[in-house]
Amino acid sequence: MLKIAKNDSNICEITNGIISIIFYKQGSKKGTYSISFKQQTASLNKYSLKNCFFRINYYSKETQKLEELDSKGYSFYCNVQKVDDEIGKGFLLILSPFELNQMNVQFKITFRLYDKKQFILVKITNLRDNSKSPLRIHSISPLTIEDSEIYLSNNNRATKLDKISWFKNGWQSWSACQTLFGKEMDNKGPSNDLLFLLLDNQDYMIEGRFYSEYYSIITDLESQKSLILGFTTLKDQFSRIVLDYENFSTVKLLTAFGCMDGVTLKKNSIDCSEELFIGFKNRGEGYYGLEEYADIVSIRNGIDCQKKVPSGWCSWYYYYTDISQEETVKNLEYLKNHRDVLPIEFFQLDDGYFTEIGDYNSFNSKFSKGLKWLFKKIKDSEFKTGLWTAPFIGVRKSQLFKKHKEWFLRDNQTNKLLKVLWNWGSFEYAIDISRKDVLNYLRELFKEKMYVFQREIAKNTFPSLDFAKIDFLYAVCAINSDYSDKSLTRAQIYYNAVKIIRDAISENTFLLGCGAPLGPCVGLVDAMRIGQDTGPTWIDNKVIDDFSDKCLKTGMINVLYRSFMHKKFWINDPDCLMIRRNNTELNVDEIKLQMTIFGLSGGLLLFSEDMTKLSEKEINNLKLMIPPYNPKNHNAIPVDILDKKIPHIYTLETREDFGKRYLVCIINWEDVSKKLIFKPSNSLPNIPEMEQAFYIFDYWEKSFLGEFKREESVIFNNVNPHSCKYLCVIPINAELKNRPLVISSDLHISQGCYEINNYEYKKSKKRITMNLLLPGKRKGFIYLKLPKNTSLLDYNGKSEPIQLNGNIWKVPVEFKDTASIVIKIKRKEK
Repeated sequence: MLKIAKNDSNICEITNGIISIIFYKQGSKKGTYSISFKQQTASLNKYSLKNCFFRINYYSKETQKLEELDSKGYSFYCNVQKVDDEIGKGFLLILSPFELNQMNVQFKITFRLYDKKQFILVKITNLRDNSKSPLRIHSISPLTIEDSEIYLSNNNRATKLDKISWFKNGWQSWSACQTLFGKEMDNKGPSNDLLFLLLDNQDYMIEGRFYSEYYSIITDLESQKSLILGFTTLKDQFSRIVLDYENFSTVKLLTAFGCMDGVTLKKNSIDCSEELFIGFKNRGEGYYGLEEYADIVSIRNGIDCQKKVPSGWCSWYYYYTDISQEETVKNLEYLKNHRDVLPIEFFQLDDGYFTEIGDYNSFNSKFSKGLKWLFKKIKDSEFKTGLWTAPFIGVRKSQLFKKHKEWFLRDNQTNKLLKVLWNWGSFEYAIDISRKDVLNYLRELFKEKMYVFQREIAKNTFPSLDFAKIDFLYAVCAINSDYSDKSLTRAQIYYNAVKIIRDAISENTFLLGCGAPLGPCVGLVDAMRIGQDTGPTWIDNKVIDDFSDKCLKTGMINVLYRSFMHKKFWINDPDCLMIRRNNTELNVDEIKLQMTIFGLSGGLLLFSEDMTKLSEKEINNLKLMIPPYNPKNHNAIPVDILDKKIPHIYTLETREDFGKRYLVCIINWEDVSKKLIFKPSNSLPNIPEMEQAFYIFDYWEKSFLGEFKREESVIFNNVNPHSCKYLCVIPINAELKNRPLVISSDLHISQGCYEINNYEYKKSKKRITMNLLLPGKRKGFIYLKLPKNTSLLDYNGKSEPIQLNGNIWKVPVEFKDTASIVIKIKRKEK
């Protein structure tokens, strides 16, 4: 219940009955605030942050070291207003310093607190530099704590910092996410210069024990309570969360800030911090806090992720740069002729068609007929077209570099051309996207790209490009770049360039970002790669600075960590699916694990194969993945992500016509066989108390495991390395046990959740009806569990159902696109 609990000359306190904010306007704590969270139970436990304040970091004119302007020590007056917006009804608390005209930098502070929400939104606004000589701003922090405690433990005790976990998010698509624990120490990015620029790219002038980009979760491992911090606006400042402590009782520093990169407020349009989400979650619900945070990001950035999740073919992970016109057409013809088997939408040409990196409108000899001819052939085959570019980089041999060397970024210390990457056998250099002529070039390049770089475009010609992948975007954000326009932050410069591309290709073209700093792309791209490059091998043995590239394992781990972004920030791209058993080091277990994780994630589905070399079994594996399954209001959850080094339980909750169920992947990441244990009470997120018993089906083994109680363990012995158990877990009660239930289906990776529609059981007629909806030709089985003392009487299919142990019936189905199923059951005679 929203209430102004107190508002006198010293403090202002507002509350919604769950979260309370106290701001100290006067007195010894003036300019600071505290936040407390109370569980919605009879418990008296409160979880809180105390002695919080706002900070602006700027460079000293004399030493270039950081100096601070803090809110603490200043007196404030407040104004409380009611708000009613997209998030809900609430209070807007506005704090203004009395000493406004005496401050080097003036500002106001705002808090937003909403009814029934477990978070607040904090922002510094109305920023203005009053100093005689403009201050170079390093960063702006809506939340800083020094020499204090955080309270996430039971019994209102300060959290023991050696008993916490820290959720670390990486800066760009390929930057690793990980869970760190209280006694560990994070590093300050890779020591290799090119890898540092690639993956991290921060200045570390604000030092800590742990670092995370854009958002983080701090979890007390004893109480399992979590604090969620994350910036909801992301386009003007790259944002970071930093935690530091030396002993395990006192927080030396906790700060969330947006990077201003040394620009001045007098020359920049920025007049506020990015908005910070501060949330609390009860026992074991920390990852749900990120889901809630993502909802606010979606609202704040006007994101509508209602586009259908695409599926398609990509040239890269089979052909790499060896792709040719002939091989492209060969695969196109195969997919055209097998559309009923693999009903995909997109056909994407990746790297390998142009002369040099940077010269995407100049085609090499392998594509002698050019892209106009090729893309017409793709369109005539009724596929949507896709094309890869890396628009921000070029090599010395490129015409882009030769004609416009002045466009390329230089190091702000040495004035030498800035090497941003070593790939394709040479160094790559990045264009200066702060220049207006470079932005104009990008605009025209992508307008031309829409017509696959035709030199003359006939009147009323429709665009040829439906899917644009832009890669290696990080290259223009190097922290040591000497930009022509020094009035903008790196985030602003980057955002402006990606927006130029977005506007040039129009909203109707699907835009996929890759190798991209994540924050400023929110609201611009339709899909985003959220992990490192995959590859036809389990792990890359050439690890440099903990960076392992072009392998399946590391790519999949980030898919789990960033699942909450899907359909909220954008459509997640887990990278290409590789199904082949030849020309690969991956074994069948690793391929099935990949299929399971990708299937549960619901993300973009592109497969990369020589289609003519796949076996019937491999083709059938691909069919299981098409189309991607995305239930309403649910993303897959990495259940144990906050207390394990690598999460090994990945669960998707669904509520379809045939009832609620959990699709659960239990993973053995290790290099040896091991025992895996599934216990519903520990392995199912947010499990309601009423769910006390479950039916469990093993998808890959096609086996009904039986009925299990909430606290009962299902033990899987000797599970192979790099493999998983993929379960359908169905809550049951006495009523459901007396009804026929769909247990699973092997037609799709979703175990029936995608394909089974309009399921109905009419008890009076003892009749089950359902519609099956899957594009293309399908053949497989639906698994039914019939009540005790009943059996299957009649079925309208072509083949007879097969009875298995436990009164499970294996119902054969074969159809194209759709089928209507009618099944009658009968009571067994005694």
